[in-house]
Amino acid sequence: MKRKTLAGIVLLAIMASAVWAAQREIRIRFAKGRTTAIVKGSVKNYERQDYLLGARAGQTLNANVASRCKSMYLEVYGPDTANLTLDTRESKSVSLELPDDGDYKVRVQEQDGKVCPYTLEVNIR
Repeated sequence: MKRKTLAGIVLLAIMASAVWAAQREIRIRFAKGRTTAIVKGSVKNYERQDYLLGARAGQTLNANVASRCKSMYLEVYGPDTANLTLDTRESKSVSLELPDDGDYKVRVQEQDGKVCPYTLEVNIR
């Protein structure tokens, strides 16, 4: 009985760490003198991938996700964690004037339970 309980706890810990690893935040850093960054990734089974980037109030953030999956979309969250893309729900492309200085989160999300490779292009001006 103790072995089954221990095995169950170990299995839950492994599953939780796999989910955490798939959903951790990745920092986008722009090359010196550049305002655009391109990253490639893949999400599956309703997962999401969050990207962080620093920006200043008044700058414009343009983000576009290209994927063969129609179920991919972007969300952008401000430094205060507010969703700035409520008006563009389920869009593959966003353009926003940023209200505050700080770290912004660009979230790539898949909503059909498929494996979806993507290319994310982010531009700050």
